[in-house]
Amino acid sequence: MDTLYRIYTEDKNLDGIINLLTKVYDGYTIIHSQGYWKGLPEESIIIEIITYAVDLPTIQGIANQIKQLNSQESVLVTSQPVYSELI
Repeated sequence: MDTLYRIYTEDKNLDGIINLLTKVYDGYTIIHSQGYWKGLPEESIIIEIITYAVDLPTIQGIANQIKQLNSQESVLVTSQPVYSELI
């Protein structure tokens, strides 16, 4: 079974984020959103990647690089098992 990973971060340095992601994954989705951190609104993105569960260390590494790139206190990573099929 595959895993859906989501990385939540500020909508900053999008070209750099895309460059990081493209080095590792052939496909991913970026969703533009409005997030709140400590009660304050911020333009955000949600990065969705569906891959194998064993890729968690890779996802965590990318999230850490995004955190540094965006000079953020933290970024959020979530995961959930999913069934996926390319048709």
